[in-house]
Amino acid sequence: MRYVINGRFFVRRVTGVERYARELLAELDRLAAPGEILLAVPPGAKDVPEYRNIRVERVGRLKGQLWEQLELPAFLRRMGAVAVNLCNTSPLIAPGVVCIHDMKIRAVPHSYSVLFRWWYRVLFANAVRRSKGLMTVSAFSRSEMRRYYGVPEEKVAVIPNGWQHYQRVPFDETALRRFGLEKQTYCFALGSMEPSKNLDWIIRAARRHPQWVFAVAGGVQPGVFAEGAGTELPGNLRLLGYVSDSEAKTLMRDCWAFLFPSLYEGFGIPPMEALCAGARRVAVADIPVMHEIYGGSVTYVDPRGECPDPASLPEKDGTAVLERFAWRESAEELLAYLRQIAGEGCP
Repeated sequence: MRYVINGRFFVRRVTGVERYARELLAELDRLAAPGEILLAVPPGAKDVPEYRNIRVERVGRLKGQLWEQLELPAFLRRMGAVAVNLCNTSPLIAPGVVCIHDMKIRAVPHSYSVLFRWWYRVLFANAVRRSKGLMTVSAFSRSEMRRYYGVPEEKVAVIPNGWQHYQRVPFDETALRRFGLEKQTYCFALGSMEPSKNLDWIIRAARRHPQWVFAVAGGVQPGVFAEGAGTELPGNLRLLGYVSDSEAKTLMRDCWAFLFPSLYEGFGIPPMEALCAGARRVAVADIPVMHEIYGGSVTYVDPRGECPDPASLPEKDGTAVLERFAWRESAEELLAYLRQIAGEGCP
């Protein structure tokens, strides 16, 4: 049995799903037999690692969805192989094994354009109906797949995220000075304008607690961000723009509290990264998936209510959650799942 990893993620900016694919692939390379797994990447792929056991092949001439829907399936036919798609999307005619990270497209459809929403619904419905294997990253997301597509839970493998990639990120000791912040005097959040990220909660928090600085990193446009406030932004809210991984890790370590009020997640890696960085207080939304992943290692806040005084947030020990998840263990589970599918006679 030969599996071909859909390497389209190597042409995209690294966000949560791309991180998932990259880290699992790095660990699979240590576990798989030579020739067992092949990585197919489109012509524009950059920064593709040199693997020991996984062979890399550049395929075709097309880009984006055309590559994924036309050239990748043709390559799969020539190789007699099955695709492993780790980032939600997959070829319609040969979906193979598909990881669907969450059901945002159904649960919070207003977060996406009509065309994007339509296309992902087509992809997900096709994967559910025709794939040889389905994966997701949490028991919550598995239950959501049952809710929206009627997939029996025993048909979906849960292969969770890890956090060890953050150990490789160095601290940037100049970051606080560059952003005009002082240790333990600010609350930090990573943001985007996606409605489910709930950044208007941060705005309300800044208004309610003017004695604290609230720093938000990410691609947030001040004019658009202000729409959540209904008026101009409070003076104690700092929009930092895009920050590097090293800057983010330092901001996490040195903040009074890391805030993650997201209304909907399939897993939610940033609080785990904050715990790895050394954040003393991590406050997350009181939603089911956060309880599944973080247990007693964080403080829970009402994502539709008001932010408590940051001074009242307790310090928590994140050791338990960090011990539960590891990319290595997830890769072992993935490889075992693929070999199980092969043993069941997958052509």
